[in-house]
Amino acid sequence: MLAFFNIHFMGTGDTAGREDTMKQLLLADPNRDLLRCYAALLGKRGYAVTTAFDGTQVIEKTAETGFDLALLGSALPRIGVEKLIPLLHDRQIPVLLLTAEDGDCGADAALAFPFLPQEVYAAVERLLGKDREGETA
Repeated sequence: MLAFFNIHFMGTGDTAGREDTMKQLLLADPNRDLLRCYAALLGKRGYAVTTAFDGTQVIEKTAETGFDLALLGSALPRIGVEKLIPLLHDRQIPVLLLTAEDGDCGADAALAFPFLPQEVYAAVERLLGKDREGETA
């Protein structure tokens, strides 16, 4: 049996040496294969990605680090998204909900499974753009 650990991916290539300016994403889902896949894909797009497997880890990690965006699977154990989303909003972290169900639980945006990586990239860019506009307004 494989052991899984916290995964932290940072973009490579033209982002080298600019880690302090990289957007920080928190990706949380109990499906560790999904976490590894999307953490790697988003890391290659130049984002610093930290992962969490449950709602408790989301709370701990957002208390330690300022994230620019949280991507949450809708089936997080221990503490569900309906409680996490208001907490993340209180911490000024926009939320993209990745869900198999209808509804967004108050998230800033939601993607319903199945979705393509391009849809995730577009939603992330849209939310980060919205966040940047809010900071400059």
